[in-house]
Amino acid sequence: MKPVKPLRGLLIDVAGPRSEKLFDLLEQLGIKLVPRNTSDRDLYQLIQQVRPDIIFVDVNSSARDTLEHVLSSDEDLPKPPINLEGELRTSLGRLAGEIGISLYLSHSLSQALVQALIDVIICHCHSIETLKTEIDAISPAEAESTA
Repeated sequence: MKPVKPLRGLLIDVAGPRSEKLFDLLEQLGIKLVPRNTSDRDLYQLIQQVRPDIIFVDVNSSARDTLEHVLSSDEDLPKPPINLEGELRTSLGRLAGEIGISLYLSHSLSQALVQALIDVIICHCHSIETLKTEIDAISPAEAESTA
């Protein structure tokens, strides 16, 4: 049996605590990630070097126009998932609206894999936020009585 090659991912302008959560989660799922901030100059060179299977980009990133141009230059690079239907299309909308991340996908990725990945990301991020809210709601007196 051939060893499975890990997916290569690129994070673009996903910063702060959200990026740490996403980075850790995706690495646990076996996706080899390369973070990239807008301070990096040559997005084209980076994409050609990494050849990502999936790109995660902040929905408000100023690099999105450049990214669209770079990705349109090579048929083998990830593309925005515009022709998807049904639950996957809804999930992509939730990922963008609730988590603030858009995806660009390689044509070789199955829709089932992408759906599972989106579901895990959304669930993980919501679970962390729910836990933080619950912890913040515990008063100091309650925390001491349970300790």
